[in-house]
Amino acid sequence: MGLACADEAGRRAKLSRTNPSDIRAMFGRGADVFERTIAMYASRIHRAALVVLLGLALLFALVPVARADSAGDALYAKVQKSLGAVNTATYQLTLQNRVGSKMRPKEVIQCKTTREGKLYLKWTGDANKNRELIYKPGWNNDKLWVKEGGALDFAAVAVAFDDPIVKSDYVRSLDVLIFDRLAKVIAEWKSAGVATVEPDGQTLRITASGQGVSLITPDAAGLPTKIVVKDAKDQIVEEYVISSMNASAQLGDADFDVKNAAYGFPGFSSDGIHIDAERMKATLDKKYGAANHYTCRMEKKERIAGKLQEKQTMEVKFRKPGDIYMKWAKGPHEGRQMLYRVGKDDKITVKEAGILGIATVKIDPNGSLVKADTNHPLTELDMGFTIGMIYQQLSKGQKNGDIKLKFKGVENIGGKPAYVVESWFQNAETQGYYAPHSINWHDKATGLPVKTASFEANGDLREEFLWTNIKFNPGLTDADWDPANPEYGF
Repeated sequence: MGLACADEAGRRAKLSRTNPSDIRAMFGRGADVFERTIAMYASRIHRAALVVLLGLALLFALVPVARADSAGDALYAKVQKSLGAVNTATYQLTLQNRVGSKMRPKEVIQCKTTREGKLYLKWTGDANKNRELIYKPGWNNDKLWVKEGGALDFAAVAVAFDDPIVKSDYVRSLDVLIFDRLAKVIAEWKSAGVATVEPDGQTLRITASGQGVSLITPDAAGLPTKIVVKDAKDQIVEEYVISSMNASAQLGDADFDVKNAAYGFPGFSSDGIHIDAERMKATLDKKYGAANHYTCRMEKKERIAGKLQEKQTMEVKFRKPGDIYMKWAKGPHEGRQMLYRVGKDDKITVKEAGILGIATVKIDPNGSLVKADTNHPLTELDMGFTIGMIYQQLSKGQKNGDIKLKFKGVENIGGKPAYVVESWFQNAETQGYYAPHSINWHDKATGLPVKTASFEANGDLREEFLWTNIKFNPGLTDADWDPANPEYGF
């Protein structure tokens, strides 16, 4: 058996060294049969490979791949050409955009624009009605000049294009409102994606891989009538509908002037904010004047005899002309209650918390016990006093040229947005100003001051007051200012 295996191995080794011509000589006609058999199988292999390649080609053809589209490029070129031909235009814009996870209410805006980049906007819909905005390249430190509608129409402020206020509350991207800039924005979209035409044959679709989609529907002339921007999840981020287009409007310098009598701007200041003191007084007096009484939560922190005291939080009930009830909710005097009625009480009724509450005491409104806890008499704890103080200081400062204002943006106070205005007064002590430096927070919906802070000349906090959960005319009765009210336990 071992010898047979050795002979077979030797035969195979010899065969492996044999040339094809030797094989033909050895096997004769059988070699021809062998070659034809090899050729047949080779042909089958080639055909199978071809079938595989065709299958792969078909598979790739079915997979969506961004590619150039002549119709899309043509429509893109038409839109760009039309935008480039506009020198001045007026139109109505209906806008809706997403901030975070929520779509904001639709806004209707009347627009004026020029090729040089000038822009005037006025909100005419329910949302932000009567807000106005002017922009001129290079003017106002190249910032927007904005006047709010409603209660804050007494103030106008300068904000940058990329300011968080613009991104979250004004037009999400003002670039689309100036046609020359819009052309550049669309070009940027195109450079990052591929232009195609939607099945309707009228809408330009620019798809950027992994970034989202921009849909632009032009009119017959090629000017956009609708722009929709979607994110990578196909959610609408912005939607602009352009109507009442006049692409040859005759616009002049007056159309972009804050002094235009047809506009409602209170004025202009290179400091970045202008407040019309008289307009502010009229607005706030009207709002506060409609209230007979109100409730709120008040927080205060005061520096007394040079020492900054702990913050105190009180629940307050106030009735004009000066009836007040307070209960301390937090702070060193938590649980304390106090009541005072104008014209009825010579003294303040006070009941302490805890074991000291077994007795109710009467104290002098101007006595040392009161002054040890606050720098203000009871009448100055009313919001009306603060409104009057802000107006008096602002008006005097503007007339004398002693005041410098700064807009510090928008902050949430009690869950509501408020304009933050900072004031500096020159020669505050000699000119009789309350403090050399103050900051006021004006509620965006009402214009009312909801927080105020005053500082010493060295920057130390003098005092800070905060009013939240304000409710005007909530339906209180005489019992709410009656020391015999059993809920109080005086």
